[in-house]
Amino acid sequence: MKLTPVYTYDQLRNSRNIRLLRITGGGAESDPTKRITCQLEQYSLSDPPAYYALSYTWGKPFIWSCKSDEHAAASDDPSKEVTPIIWCETQDPVSATTAGYLTVTQNLYDALSNLATGNFGALLWIDAISIDQKNTPERNSQVKVMGDIYSSANHVVVWLGKEEKRLEGFHWLHNEFISNDGITKISPGNADDTEFLASIGVPTLQQWFGYIEDYVEFCRACQWFNRAWILQEVTLARDIVVLLGNSILDWDTMYDVARCLTSIRIESGLGSTDLDNSTNDHKPFGWQMVRLGRIRQVFQDGGPEAPDYKGLLTRMFDAHSWQKRWYAHLGMLLTRSRRFNVTDARDKVYSLLGMWSMTSPQTRLCGYLDVWLSMVGRSLDSTAYILARSPEIEPDYAQENTVSYVYTSATALVLEGTQHLGILAFVEDQSRRRVAGLPSWVPDYTFDISAVPFIIRAHSGFRPVYNSSLPSAGSKALTCAVKDSILHVQGASFDTIQEVFTVEFEAMEKSELNLFQLLSGLFRLCLCLESIYEPTGQPREEVLWRTWIADSDGSSYPAPDSMRESFRDALAVWLGTAINVSRAISSRAGSSNTTETPLPAIWHALDELRTSAQQEVFPCEVTIFTTWNLLTDAAVSRIDGSSVDISYAAHKRSLGNFRYFDRVQSEASTDRSLFLTSKGYIGLGPKSMRAEDEVFFLRGSHVPLVLRRNVGKSTHCLVGEAYLHGFMQGETLTPEFQASVREITIE
Repeated sequence: MKLTPVYTYDQLRNSRNIRLLRITGGGAESDPTKRITCQLEQYSLSDPPAYYALSYTWGKPFIWSCKSDEHAAASDDPSKEVTPIIWCETQDPVSATTAGYLTVTQNLYDALSNLATGNFGALLWIDAISIDQKNTPERNSQVKVMGDIYSSANHVVVWLGKEEKRLEGFHWLHNEFISNDGITKISPGNADDTEFLASIGVPTLQQWFGYIEDYVEFCRACQWFNRAWILQEVTLARDIVVLLGNSILDWDTMYDVARCLTSIRIESGLGSTDLDNSTNDHKPFGWQMVRLGRIRQVFQDGGPEAPDYKGLLTRMFDAHSWQKRWYAHLGMLLTRSRRFNVTDARDKVYSLLGMWSMTSPQTRLCGYLDVWLSMVGRSLDSTAYILARSPEIEPDYAQENTVSYVYTSATALVLEGTQHLGILAFVEDQSRRRVAGLPSWVPDYTFDISAVPFIIRAHSGFRPVYNSSLPSAGSKALTCAVKDSILHVQGASFDTIQEVFTVEFEAMEKSELNLFQLLSGLFRLCLCLESIYEPTGQPREEVLWRTWIADSDGSSYPAPDSMRESFRDALAVWLGTAINVSRAISSRAGSSNTTETPLPAIWHALDELRTSAQQEVFPCEVTIFTTWNLLTDAAVSRIDGSSVDISYAAHKRSLGNFRYFDRVQSEASTDRSLFLTSKGYIGLGPKSMRAEDEVFFLRGSHVPLVLRRNVGKSTHCLVGEAYLHGFMQGETLTPEFQASVREITIE
């Protein structure tokens, strides 16, 4: 239904003015004469009245995965949706009074209805109503001051939605679980213990799992948590009020519950549910609240100058000055917001500018001036205020301002501001990139990166694990510069990639034969190495497993020697799996002969490696069969509920070793492949690399980078970061190699 007249916005008198909404009436959706009515009034951000700012999702507040649920099916049916309409008037003594209808989504209408009947003050700021969305210049200027809008509001109201069903577990965790001191009582070891359950008032394990699964489903369904704009809206809020239907929730309690549940591992009827799984395809349930809470805390503690965060930025980006830390802070915000969603891809950058600019050194100075001038009865004029608060990149929704241009500008700002190449570690594999025309050195911020960047694999103190950066040419020399979307850096080629070996487990799930490809590639690569690896003096079997995990278990570097045993037990499980897969393939083919699969060749390579090995790394045939059979039997006995076989206890360590190595290698090798260089060195690099790509060492990069020469040009493209075993701590810094350093251009 379309009603006339349509509301016409009056012009904002200056870029620091905003429109605030005053709800003057509200009624039933079924009665058009009782629709919500409101007034829009202009105020200056320099001296605003008390007001609330709304944080909500424009579309459906919940998208439930369970389609069998009658309520979910009804709410997801487009034919049953209506377009709510509100009546809006302008009340401004300066401009002429106008009035008309505005259409909003059902979720926003529900929020307005709730706010109209609640005790939430007289004035509201709501982006979809307070900004003329069809006026691009106004939209640009209002997004520019969005940080001020949310930080100036007395309260930020988070509207999660009207949903009142399927919330039993969610409400229980935020009420009874908290009141029974569940957060301090729970631990990874007792999450399914009957004594713990009794202490928090849960009679059965089934009921406890039900509460957890309710919470998981809520986190999946609630769309507000996925919005990129909430990072700014929540971080800058003075105070947060959370509304869910008729319930008012405490923000700090929500954060505590999420942080608690994402730190434990729960064995449920659905199998092992790791609530802290950080892979791109399986986001941890509650990760949004945890990330929001941490970013908000960093902002409140001083942004890039917050003690712990300051240390992190200093070490990751070599940011030893407050100016460099500010630009490094933008880089971290860009990478941490990648999991959140936007409608306009440019908002992956624009949604961060408000809170980034508010942590700038100029903003702090502006705050000090404000205090001093107020003491002498004067105020900072708007021009000086705007200059002090302006970020170096501004929102522009003009059609010609492409996503590629915005992402390139933001990344260039980080690179040139920090004079460090750390942001390049967050460039995803080329096979995953989506944005057309994006330079190879610019991350595609439209989605989260799958591989864990080597730059953030750290041990105590957040110190970089790897430090192969070439030394600076001088305190005043530029490490990098961007000109016409081309990145200019200093460095030199060290070696050329000769062969790439696919060892990623993700591919194994798609085909049984990929398991054989994995084992065959591992063993063939090991046989290509010299028996003693010259750069480190280690036997080749040790070099193999250390390189596969980038020589770190995620908490220490180099990886502890105990990982050798974990690697051996993991090989035993994978080889046992290969034997069973080979038998299954032969059985389907109507033959008992496993020579029709690649297994004999793998076994031959294994025998050769065992014969020449200097360390006990490769399992013997008895160990392979024994480990596989015992671990399989133990797993079955736990699933069907029968007593745990004594052999399980005897081989518990092997199972733990396998899971340990499997987790560590998955973190290191996701979206990556092993490679061999022309000089006989081994490394781990991006999945999309190929023979003839080159390994470069560059000034300002903690790790080597794989570059590819552009055909017919003197420029290169970035393929990704790499680990090169034996060369991660500055071992290449010989006078001869440093003499070959030159300017490298990357498109």
